[in-house]
Amino acid sequence: MALQVFVNGPPGSGKTTLAKLLCEELNLELVATGDLLRENMEAQTPSGRRAQRCIEAKTLVPDSVVLDMVESKVVSCLARGRAGWVLDGFPRTPDQAKALMAKHDLSPNTIFLLELSEPECTARITGRCFDPVTGAIFHSPNNLPPASVDMAKFKELLLDGFDAVKHGRRGRPHPRLIFTDLELKRIFWQKAMGTKDRVGKGKHARLEQSVVLNDVIQITRGMKTSVLKRSGNVARYECYVSLVMPTRTLDLELPNAQLADFLQRGFDQLLHG
Repeated sequence: MALQVFVNGPPGSGKTTLAKLLCEELNLELVATGDLLRENMEAQTPSGRRAQRCIEAKTLVPDSVVLDMVESKVVSCLARGRAGWVLDGFPRTPDQAKALMAKHDLSPNTIFLLELSEPECTARITGRCFDPVTGAIFHSPNNLPPASVDMAKFKELLLDGFDAVKHGRRGRPHPRLIFTDLELKRIFWQKAMGTKDRVGKGKHARLEQSVVLNDVIQITRGMKTSVLKRSGNVARYECYVSLVMPTRTLDLELPNAQLADFLQRGFDQLLHG
């Protein structure tokens, strides 16, 4: 019997990502309605021509047309030796679900229902971006596209120091000056100071206010750590960078998302090459 899978969940919950993984692992066919519409319109199938007329008239494509496309795709994928299929993006409404269930060969026998809180949905959707050439999906801050980092500029920033709000395991967040030693082996923090004071008084490196960079095993963005889940602000989600170590985290809130992005990519390059 064919494996007939339906993946559902709120926007940003990872439906398409899970569907693609299932297809790769289990030799299934991805049946995505958006792709089906494009394929049928390009091939000028009867369903594709009907869909194109609806789109040109700025009206919704009837469920029956989409269902015909899904059925045709399922038949072709099974004929090509696929073990089954995964529905992504259909059904979206109760009427579509009833129409799907009425067709035994299209009725799913396995359903994945993904759950995600509304704040996390918002954070994922607003950070989503696409490669217009490959169609690959990325996300800021969780899955950034590959980009070069000006490491000379990054190291200069670490040596000079930069202002951030440090979120600690105890107490309230505090403004701090963040900097490294000359060999970039430790990252220190101390009370924030103005630019003039920073030049005149200098920086004071104290071991009890530092972490070893080689101990860092992961750089994360967003409110991933227990510290930031407790004291972070969802509205500032993209401004958080955390250096994760086996026994602790260094959690920083930057003035803007651009600096947070630069620091994340710079630390990744510095620590992991």
